[in-house]
Amino acid sequence: MKVFKKVCDAICWVCKVLLVLLMVGMTVITTIEVVRRYALGKSFAWAEESVRFMLVASSFIGGGYAFREKSLVIFDSLQNRLTGRARTILIMLCDFVVLFISGFVLYFGINYANTPAIKFQKSPGLKLPMNIIYYIICFGMFLLILFSIEAILDRIGELRHPERLEAKAEEVSK
Repeated sequence: MKVFKKVCDAICWVCKVLLVLLMVGMTVITTIEVVRRYALGKSFAWAEESVRFMLVASSFIGGGYAFREKSLVIFDSLQNRLTGRARTILIMLCDFVVLFISGFVLYFGINYANTPAIKFQKSPGLKLPMNIIYYIICFGMFLLILFSIEAILDRIGELRHPERLEAKAEEVSK
């Protein structure tokens, strides 16, 4: 479990670096495009499309990262009313739902990205194969699967060792 946790930590760090690079790239390209469009009346054909693809990538990579950091918006009114084992089981159930849906999207996303209609289609501005863009979505789903497995294993550990639940309950109450 410690090795798996370290692998997840490393992947999370890479995601953080990728997100920073994507945000900087979007900001720089958009700024250059605004200046070019208003000062010169010209724009690059690839700029708008690249920013759009970077936005998609940052959304899916950021979704996986936010899930791991427990930074996603949640409706936790029921979760906050429960304590101990019941609360852990409810959170684990939610993690299983995320795992199932992410697995479903990943499976069909890979199948769809490999169809000839997508595989041989090129993006108009960057001339990239469109299946690369669809693989970005698959990568985001892979991150969600990986981090939900990590969360489920953490919850199982909490259920096996009640002292962890008590420590978490004290941590939450502070």
